[in-house]
Amino acid sequence: LPGQSLEDVQKLLFEQIDLVRQGKFEDWMLEAAINNMKLSMTKRAENCWGRASEMAYAYVAHRNWGDVCKEIEEVSKITKEEVVAFANEILKDNNYVIVNKKQGTPNDVAKVAKPPITPIEVSRDAESAFLKEIKNKAVTPIEPEFVNFSKELTKTKVGNTEMLYVQNKENGTFNLDYHFNFGYRADKSFDLAADNLEFLNTSKHTATEIQQEFYKLACNYSFRVGTEDMTVSISGLSENMEKAMALVEEIFSDVQPNEEALSKSI
Repeated sequence: LPGQSLEDVQKLLFEQIDLVRQGKFEDWMLEAAINNMKLSMTKRAENCWGRASEMAYAYVAHRNWGDVCKEIEEVSKITKEEVVAFANEILKDNNYVIVNKKQGTPNDVAKVAKPPITPIEVSRDAESAFLKEIKNKAVTPIEPEFVNFSKELTKTKVGNTEMLYVQNKENGTFNLDYHFNFGYRADKSFDLAADNLEFLNTSKHTATEIQQEFYKLACNYSFRVGTEDMTVSISGLSENMEKAMALVEEIFSDVQPNEEALSKSI
């Protein structure tokens, strides 16, 4: 934390651990943490690299792949009482080690003689039975597939506004954009408003409460202002899309001015 001493940071950390041991945290935090864990794991599994990394981690950690796939289901069964009991059993006042990293050039550096490297002769022509099997397999050429937007995109109207959407059939996440055909050139204050939006209250929620609500839903939103357009994007768990939309539209229609937030931004 910038501007704070090491002692202050340690004190803050121990205070938070103590609150967990006393059970002094909101009941919704556990469900919210699990929702965000679910979102993180789902997004990680969207690409080959993420899936391969998860499999490699399971293998190295000697974890059963079935257990890895059911992790969210199992974690969802954990109760607040179990978290408090675990914290009191494991997080003691006398069973930790503090390691301080000092930056700079050390005075005495042990020099290790470089051992000779024995060259390895590799037989470039040798092939295993598995490699031969792979090389001899017939591969069907992949034909390009072009998107037919008239079939793949569903077009409808919400009031006078056009809406385009494609159903996500891969997993339980969503991405939603509100697109406006005006931007920075129309009003230079839009850019400043976007920077201040996260610090402003509505008549129903404070700025902190709004952030908490998004965390509970495992959703988030962003506001991008271009020269000719603006886009407000929402993403997260599909099951909470409607609630996230309602929260963003509350911000649109009911955000309150705040002189303190504006002065800090300036």
